[in-house]
Amino acid sequence: MKKDVDGGGRRKRSGKISAIPEKSADTESNPTENADKKEELSFKGHRQRTKEAIRAEGITNRYEHAVLEFILFYCIPYKDTKPIAYELINKFGNLYGVFNAPPELIENVKGITRDAATFLSALSGICERYADESGKRETIAGIDGVLRYMKRVVVPNVEACYIISVSVTDEVISVEKLLEGSNNSLDIPMSLLVKTILNANAKRVIILHNHPSGKVVPSREDVANTYVLSSMLDTMGVELIDHLVVYEYFVYSISGKRVYKHRWSDS
Repeated sequence: MKKDVDGGGRRKRSGKISAIPEKSADTESNPTENADKKEELSFKGHRQRTKEAIRAEGITNRYEHAVLEFILFYCIPYKDTKPIAYELINKFGNLYGVFNAPPELIENVKGITRDAATFLSALSGICERYADESGKRETIAGIDGVLRYMKRVVVPNVEACYIISVSVTDEVISVEKLLEGSNNSLDIPMSLLVKTILNANAKRVIILHNHPSGKVVPSREDVANTYVLSSMLDTMGVELIDHLVVYEYFVYSISGKRVYKHRWSDS
């Protein structure tokens, strides 16, 4: 009997040659690779949800392993850190035990990198420093206090404007640097000043304007803008304490309308 095949081993049907395509090794799915990708997507989604929850609710009421898992997000970016966190708690007992363990012992835990071990072992010192400074925001009383504090912030030879937010007890809450310039008058939009102050949730502010040109007397624009800004902020429940214009040897208080001698470089 004649076989209904051609010379190439392909079956003939209705006068047409049909072939069964061979599977390419490049197109075949790799079960292990697919599983790894799914696992990666899964823990990335878990990380994002955890971060959003902590941002909204804080971390105080979370279990120790959950706190440690969150910390490890930033030390071990490409692994599921939950099992590592459990292993650390099981080995060292609690967060205190983990943070006070020598980095060599921490590094022995499966999944822990050298950088992660170094970071975890440094946390006890960070916590101690935080505890020492807790409730001790720096206070800036008067012009001398403002200048002593701002010396560490201001670049002497660059004209710039800074907004210092303070509490009702003159504790520094934040310092925001606005635009820099090279002339004796900075062109700072009023809207930017107001937006920066409101974004800082400030109720009391001091504006400091560095004049490296040597002219401590403010420009007309500075004075006019100060009074306009003060009136605008007052309607929003924000007090503008002062606008200080500083140079190496002097500081001018716009609210006090006078010059004070002060060696800025030695403050």
